[in-house]
Amino acid sequence: MLVARALLPIITVMATAADAPQVNMKAEELIHGRRAAYYLSGALVSEMQYSVGHGGDPTREVFAANAIANWARVLPSMFPPGTDVPPTHANPNVWTDRPGFEAKAGAYANAATRLAEVAATGDKDAFMAQLSATRAACDACHHVYHRQEEPSDGKK
Repeated sequence: MLVARALLPIITVMATAADAPQVNMKAEELIHGRRAAYYLSGALVSEMQYSVGHGGDPTREVFAANAIANWARVLPSMFPPGTDVPPTHANPNVWTDRPGFEAKAGAYANAATRLAEVAATGDKDAFMAQLSATRAACDACHHVYHRQEEPSDGKK
């Protein structure tokens, strides 16, 4: 998981992209960028669970939790009109039910923000409980807004 930690700045840069001047990207480039951020955030969550679950100090996870919260806050902006084309795995309702999508992303951002706050306390049990809540918020969005896909090795 060292690779995931080394790539945290990428998620943070993507998370601040919503505040940057307008940038023109091809739809496919944006889709690949958001998919990379999803894979990286999944790796971070898994790494945090493994680390703290095996006796690690939750205070070492504040940066990772904040990176996930930053990603979650800008997640809707990574789905602008015109990015509902292959190779997206998003359901069309990302664009047709925008308020619902933004609410789910907001719940994910709130859960991840709370995760960072709990991590700072060093309370392992509270951290693991909030990590489960963060995963549940992520899964709740995927359940509604992500198309089922064939198992992948993550390279597609």
